[in-house]
Amino acid sequence: LLPAHVALSEREEDHVRHVGRILDGDSRPAQQVGDVKKNTGMSLYNYAMTFTMRAAAELLLHSKKSVAEIAESLSFSNRSHFYKKFEEYFHTTPARFRTEYSIKVP
Repeated sequence: LLPAHVALSEREEDHVRHVGRILDGDSRPAQQVGDVKKNTGMSLYNYAMTFTMRAAAELLLHSKKSVAEIAESLSFSNRSHFYKKFEEYFHTTPARFRTEYSIKVP
């Protein structure tokens, strides 16, 4: 089972679709960033990081990639930055997260 904070809620899925429409629109970039903040309560960076961290969690649980490979696949050029962001979001290290939440198949 995935921790509840990894899966998207219906409300979050609506936000993703809405932000996608904002970013696909004809508005200026500064206006788009303001629209994201207005509609999500988060900066565009933090909003994107939320989904990046969820992708990291999914990869940790459902792939055999190393933490370093996952960080690189998510465009983190600095592995320590990846670890820091992951710990901020999940309050544990990527390795502990994988160990704690992975389903053990006999």
